[in-house]
Amino acid sequence: MKTLTFTYTKTDSTVSNRVLLTTSIPSTMYEGYDISELESLEQALVMEALTKTKDKHKQEILQILADFDITHNYRKFDAKKMNNIIEEKL
Repeated sequence: MKTLTFTYTKTDSTVSNRVLLTTSIPSTMYEGYDISELESLEQALVMEALTKTKDKHKQEILQILADFDITHNYRKFDAKKMNNIIEEKL
């Protein structure tokens, strides 16, 4: 995982120092697993297995967020308004 520490300037010129545990980065690309070469049945089995795994993972993440009382702290920051960025990998 990666954190970004930065200064953020809102549209109203309010400035704040932030630390963000990143879950995604700005991109214009689609990302994913290319399953084109699998048969239709295999595609369905892969999608079903990954969906179950992601659902379980999501529930575990939600529990961690609840444990630390940050369930409602998900934010998006406009990269154009970010300054003094320090990136750290965990």
